[in-house]
Amino acid sequence: MSYSSIAALLTHLNEVTTLLGNISYLKDDREVYAALHDIFHYVATGDELIISKKYVTDPRLQSFMNKTYSFLNYVWSLHKEYVASMDVIAKEIYKRALDILRDVGTSNYIHIFACDALSIVDALFIVYKLFTEYKLRPKFFSTIINPSGKTSTYEFLLDPRRFLEEKENITLMSAVRSAISDNLNTSNINTIKFNNIDGFIHDNENIGFNDASTIINKLYELVSSLYENIKHLVTNNIIVVIVSDHGYDIQKVSSEYRLRHGLGPNSLSILAPVLII
Repeated sequence: MSYSSIAALLTHLNEVTTLLGNISYLKDDREVYAALHDIFHYVATGDELIISKKYVTDPRLQSFMNKTYSFLNYVWSLHKEYVASMDVIAKEIYKRALDILRDVGTSNYIHIFACDALSIVDALFIVYKLFTEYKLRPKFFSTIINPSGKTSTYEFLLDPRRFLEEKENITLMSAVRSAISDNLNTSNINTIKFNNIDGFIHDNENIGFNDASTIINKLYELVSSLYENIKHLVTNNIIVVIVSDHGYDIQKVSSEYRLRHGLGPNSLSILAPVLII
């Protein structure tokens, strides 16, 4: 695993982020969110979630689609080639995030959202909203690759030795605090857990929905509530850090749609965004 591989990962994601403006013609935020889901799902599976809208064939979104292909294919190639070294990526991503936090000054208040299940689509939507409303761009945006798409694997990636020695005592919150708070010389940090999406996933994991829009609309509401909290903080000059342990996938089973995470390689579940605003 070379650091050039990690640099390329950041470049691919930045190219996707740069083209988010291409989607702004949709105007309605709920439709923007649905379009992002449709595009990422299509790239991952070859199937459309929202056939009636034809987002994936809209010529205005082709550049964004192409960059999404490049980004996801690069993620999956890293996963395939370096699956045993995903902790190296995790540590380097956190190191770079900590460097950014030190640069902006640890005298500032820092608010960390430790998210149990926040997808790359959700993170991109938050970035989109902050720019369209406030012209704010993230200070740092990347993703960790969680090979299993499950919380326990993410906890292992952040500190393999501690995980093996103290597995029963480690939680997502403690793992994130250890990775960020313990490495910054400041007491101006507040960490809270956001698990609304993971709760929705597990409450409905055995339930089939007739259409994907029902799932996407509920996810939109959950992400929008998180965004409102983020917006309040950043507009009051508080540094916001968002970390996720895994994403999720909308999976078609026969004629029904189900929301799950932990589907393994070439799924969206393995993407665990890290964002500093």
